[in-house]
Amino acid sequence: MTVPGQPSAARPGPAARPAARPAPGAWWSPLYAPARPRGRVLLFPHSGGGPHALLPLAAALGEEAEVLGLTLPGRDHRFAEPPASRVAGVLGSVEREVLPLPPLPTAFFGCSLGALLAVHVAARFPGLPAGLVLAAQSPGSRRRWVDEAETEEELLRVFDLAGGLPPAVLGDPETRAGLLARLRADLRLGAEAGRDFGRLRAACPLTVFGGRLDPLVPVDCLPGWAAQTGAECRVVPLEGGHFAFLAPENRPRVAAALLAALRAGD
Repeated sequence: MTVPGQPSAARPGPAARPAARPAPGAWWSPLYAPARPRGRVLLFPHSGGGPHALLPLAAALGEEAEVLGLTLPGRDHRFAEPPASRVAGVLGSVEREVLPLPPLPTAFFGCSLGALLAVHVAARFPGLPAGLVLAAQSPGSRRRWVDEAETEEELLRVFDLAGGLPPAVLGDPETRAGLLARLRADLRLGAEAGRDFGRLRAACPLTVFGGRLDPLVPVDCLPGWAAQTGAECRVVPLEGGHFAFLAPENRPRVAAALLAALRAGD
């Protein structure tokens, strides 16, 4: 889902280098490209959104890491594509586009839908991430009611619980229809990713953030993420709702967790 009040793109911070334009149809978009990165961060965005919504978090990493963002069909440079994808498509994109890159210590950040996809990728390619930082998602194969949201009313309720949408967005029929189509497709992808999720294990440590006031993901369920790794799992509650991890007062803690994962992989 899109972040309420968050623009689809942001100007690079003073520490950023211009990133190359992604190739048509590419799943992984270069967001930040420091001259001499010490690591690489892969961003797995939330349902309905693209990687540019996470630019404020990418900017907080400074010059230490190059940042690539997962772009699912139907958004950003893939806007003209039907907004539907499968877990196998995400796994294949990592094999084609990420694994051939020059080796660097790598960390994943996944929020909401992206947290599920990040664990799938970590389980499929256990030597790739040195650490996972996850946010705004419940663990395991527990039933997620949002997976079954289909009608316009149900989808709008998901947006409302995540923080709402600006009236100007809801008032534009074309924009509204596009947002709902992307959210519906991503919730179906999340349902697929959540099936048999309990059997997946990451080989690296997890750091899990959650908003104390998140109505979609109760903070008391977050310790269950420990079952998804054979390594350490650290749970960090944040003040705020579903997108608490992007709040200016919380963003440095999330960035610090990603940088710590990269340094552990040196």
